[in-house]
Amino acid sequence: MFILLWQALPNPKKCHYCSRESDYNRCHGIEKIIGSIQVPCSNTKYGCSIKTSYYEREDHETTCPHAPCFCPDTGCSFSGSTGMLQEHFIAVHQWPSTKFRYDWCFYANIQEGIRVISGEDKQLFLLNVVSESFGCVISVFCVWPHDTDPKFRCAMSFNYWKNSLYHARSSEFQVPSTTLSDGLPRDCFLFIMPKFYLDEDSKICATEEGFSMKNLRP
Repeated sequence: MFILLWQALPNPKKCHYCSRESDYNRCHGIEKIIGSIQVPCSNTKYGCSIKTSYYEREDHETTCPHAPCFCPDTGCSFSGSTGMLQEHFIAVHQWPSTKFRYDWCFYANIQEGIRVISGEDKQLFLLNVVSESFGCVISVFCVWPHDTDPKFRCAMSFNYWKNSLYHARSSEFQVPSTTLSDGLPRDCFLFIMPKFYLDEDSKICATEEGFSMKNLRP
């Protein structure tokens, strides 16, 4: 089969957009053929069903929510969409999990390790508690496949009553986003708890000032 594509231009030696001299002749027929071809996203295996024209594929993939994130557990090479990653955390590593509603508070035990937290929009977060000689440090991360400015804010508080002793502390901070490609971010301590106030039943208090996620997106 032979296809002849031809379009008469006023001056084929000039670009019909900027009028500069050129040996290039644009072929609208070929452009239409290429533009009509739909190609799948390279994240199809992670659950993306979007198809775009060839020249739009790269733009889509820079923001595709199904792009892979990574398991931060040492020695584990699993990668997948945030939904796949959440299932992996719970089923394989058996990390405790909590579901929450934005602007509502909930309790979280202050126990060393990682807790999986998921929003009503299925957004994935990790709460990480690390023991130190002085007590523990608590960090919260948004698991997201692309570099982005923080989209969420976290308000965290702790209240302690024992005998006649009372202690309270609170903090509010933006939640950093990470793909976890390099493991859990280091040196990102967002809430510090002194050892003196910790016991086996210590919890981050889920009162009105307790642990809550506030969606910063409009």
